[in-house]
Amino acid sequence: MANMCFNHVTFSGDKNNLEQLKSRIETQLQEAEENRNYGHQAEAILIHSGECADGYFFDVYIEMNDDGLEVQYDSRWSPNVPDVSLICNEFQVSAVHTYSEPGHGTFKYNTDGTYTDIHIEKDS
Repeated sequence: MANMCFNHVTFSGDKNNLEQLKSRIETQLQEAEENRNYGHQAEAILIHSGECADGYFFDVYIEMNDDGLEVQYDSRWSPNVPDVSLICNEFQVSAVHTYSEPGHGTFKYNTDGTYTDIHIEKDS
């Protein structure tokens, strides 16, 4: 089994775009629940319409709040940066993406899908 990476993404932007993204995630979660015959993949969803090598989001939790749309999930091996980039571009939202496995870091995404890797410096 692959190592799992914990991800926390806060999507922000136009409220209508965030609602559309939330609706897409909820639809995908419902479909995964209905198709439990796929074993472990049943817990995984693919949010965006583009294709990436490993675009699955496992054990997804979502919540809309004042900061935007909070999404917590696991991915295989490492953060699925290309997938979050595609989501930002598709839904025209920006995001801050923090991950942990076994290292940690943060990415910032723009609405066009471009992103910046923000390194966290260790204290001396």
